[in-house]
Parts: sequence; structure tokens; C-alpha cells
Amino acid sequence: MSETFHPFLLHRSDWLGEGTIQLVGSDEKIHFYTRWIVAEMTEEGEIFATQEVELVGSSEEKMVNHFKVYSIDQETFSLTIENDQIGSARGKGVLKEKQLAWEFREQGHFEGFEMYDLVEADRYQFHAEYLSDQFRSLINGELWKKTVL
Repeated sequence: MSETFHPFLLHRSDWLGEGTIQLVGSDEKIHFYTRWIVAEMTEEGEIFATQEVELVGSSEEKMVNHFKVYSIDQETFSLTIENDQIGSARGKGVLKEKQLAWEFREQGHFEGFEMYDLVEADRYQFHAEYLSDQFRSLINGELWKKTVL
């Protein structure tokens, strides 16, 4: 199964990351930190993951996204995202040897995609673009597997 190529999202693990968010039309980039907590696959073949995003310099609480990944096969998967801002949305994902990606389309007020490129055994670079409430955001960063010290 393709999951052997991707330790992220398809196996129980914790991931840390950082990057920038930029609104299209603005030169300002907002730095953020992220943490992913990926649970063990259930007997039903579902994987639940939580993503926390903390904006540097913001007094707001962390944004929390809840993901469910399911219908996983050699090349594709389905997923849902749920959070306080958008509610719930369904998407489709693809698995390639060195890339894991997903998109949310035709969700009304929310759509976009994320791509994670495997650059080392436990390290990814990612790029995402989202359109929400007429604002397009570009997100770039790096994600690495959390190690126990």
C-alpha cells in the first residue's frame, strides 16, 4: 500500500511544522507554527488527525482542524475537515511516491488544496492555497516528525 511512502497522515505519529501565510494582494506574511497528531487507523480503516495552528504574534487561540481520512487505497483517499470557521467540508486526496495531496472543491464558501512533498524520510515541504470568504491565502512551510528526546 502507498502508505509505506508516507509516514505523515497515514500512520500514528506526531508532526511539527512552521511556515508562512500570505493573503493574495498583500506583501505581509504571517509566520505560524503547526502540530499534527495522527491517531492509529481504526478497524473500519479510518484515520483521525488533529491539526493545531498558532499564528505568531496573534492573541487569538490556536485554530484547530479535525480531519478524518477514509476510503484509502493505493492512489487515492477521501477526507473531511471540520473546524469552527468553516464547519465541515469533504475532499479527495491522491497518493504518489513522493507526494501526498488533497483538495476541497465546490464546498460553497470554502475551497482549496494542500500538497506535501516528501524531501527526507520524516520531513515534508508543503504548499496550500485556500479561498474563503473572497480571500485567497497562500501557505508554505515545512513539516517534520516529532522525535522523543
